[in-house]
Amino acid sequence: MFISLVIFVYFNKSVLFTKRGLSALVVTVVFLVILGMFVSFPFKNILGRIFEPSGIFVNTGDKHNFTSSTYAHGILAKFALRMFFEHPFFGVGYNNFGVVFARMFDPQMDYMVAHSNYLNLLATTGLFGLSINFLIYLKIASFTYSSIKIADNVYLKTLLQGFFAGYIGTLACNAVGEYYNYQFVWFFIALMISTNLISRKNTNQL
Repeated sequence: MFISLVIFVYFNKSVLFTKRGLSALVVTVVFLVILGMFVSFPFKNILGRIFEPSGIFVNTGDKHNFTSSTYAHGILAKFALRMFFEHPFFGVGYNNFGVVFARMFDPQMDYMVAHSNYLNLLATTGLFGLSINFLIYLKIASFTYSSIKIADNVYLKTLLQGFFAGYIGTLACNAVGEYYNYQFVWFFIALMISTNLISRKNTNQL
């Protein structure tokens, strides 16, 4: 969310970094701080994850217990890299992370995922699959950015800026999550591409 906000501020710096814009920014920050004093759960949750103890890994007989999500994600990342180094070009097979993880670590944990889109792609599809996905990400991002630059309709340009900021934020989130398989993400991308096409047609660039 922070990355998305920074990008949106960058696109609108000429409006925001004025006396009126800075005043509105200060008021917004003060409002969020005051709100955080009364609705502290999101802030505590975020800080708790950042400063979460490293945790320990406990073997409780037939089941393994991760006492810290940060530690658990670290274990999954190590196994994802291990799968990649053993199968660097094409990986262990799409959607096979859990199956291979169960063979390597615990037969009862075949449902696990890498908790990182990029590590998961690296482990399951290798350099080949990761490269193709990054080319798609780059193409969508560059296409939208160029649409923003040539857009002459303020409404469409603002929509594209918001979509672009959200898209980059989603790509950043994928470093520690797997949002590519969520339907709303693809719906969001479809809206962004549709807005791109409408804007380009509006400026006779299609």
